[in-house]
Amino acid sequence: DVANVGGITGINNGMIRQCYATESISVTGISTISAGGITGFNSGQIYESFAVDDVSVRSNKAAYSGGLIGQADPNLNTDSLRNNFRYSGQLIAAEGASKYERTDGELVILSELQKRTFLEAALNWQFYDPQSDMGAWVENENSLPTLHTAKQENATLSAWNGTLLRF
Repeated sequence: DVANVGGITGINNGMIRQCYATESISVTGISTISAGGITGFNSGQIYESFAVDDVSVRSNKAAYSGGLIGQADPNLNTDSLRNNFRYSGQLIAAEGASKYERTDGELVILSELQKRTFLEAALNWQFYDPQSDMGAWVENENSLPTLHTAKQENATLSAWNGTLLRF
C-alpha cells in the first residue's frame, strides 16, 4: 500500500502550471507515504508554481516528503520541473524505516511571493488588467494573489484545502 498526499494533488500524471499551495500537510500511517507541497507523487510536469506549506510524514515503512514533490518517477525528464519555488521557512520532515526528503524548487522568502513584480518576472504569471479584461491573478497587498473572477467585487473564492488553481 502507498499513500500519496499533496497540496494540489496526490498524484500528478499531467501538468500543473501557475498555481500554489498554502495548507500544511502532516501524514502518519503504516504504509509507504509520499507527501509534497504540490504533489505526493510526480510523473508529470510542474511549471511556474510554488508551495509555502509545511510537509511532515511519519510511517513504519518508507516516508517521502518534499517542498514541491514527495516522490518522483525515476524516469522523469529533468525538464519536467521548471521555474518552481518553495518558501524558505518551509518545514520538510520524514520519519520512517527509510526516509527521503526532497528539496526541489528554488528557495524564496514569503514577501517575494506576495509581490506582483516577482510573480510576473520569475513565474510568468499574468495579472488582471481591467482595461483589457485579461489576466488570471489579482494582486493583494501583503498577501498572496488570488484568482480573478468575473465579478471580483462580489466574489467569494473557495478552493479545496486552501489551494488556488489556475485552469
